[in-house]
Amino acid sequence: DMVLGDHPNCSYGPPVGLGWHYTEYEPLDVNEYEFHHSRRRPVRELVLNYYRRMKILADNSEDEIKKATKEANRAMMQRNITKHLLFLWRIFDAVES
Repeated sequence: DMVLGDHPNCSYGPPVGLGWHYTEYEPLDVNEYEFHHSRRRPVRELVLNYYRRMKILADNSEDEIKKATKEANRAMMQRNITKHLLFLWRIFDAVES
């Protein structure tokens, strides 16, 4: 189950996340799983672009999507500020010690 998420590592549009609704299967031995599982998908197939995310989130209201997008963008901006100012904090720590 994929739902409206809150992770800021999304280049454009609303982020998606995993919800709490899932399908439970019978336990499977690791060796049996390894024998039968399909090939690993390339990263390109794992990335969800804006249109695929919007299709997944079609059940959400436009206001919910806008709010989640705004919050994710705010968190991304705060992370970028922290990343760019990190060297200053290291300098302050060096001066204080």
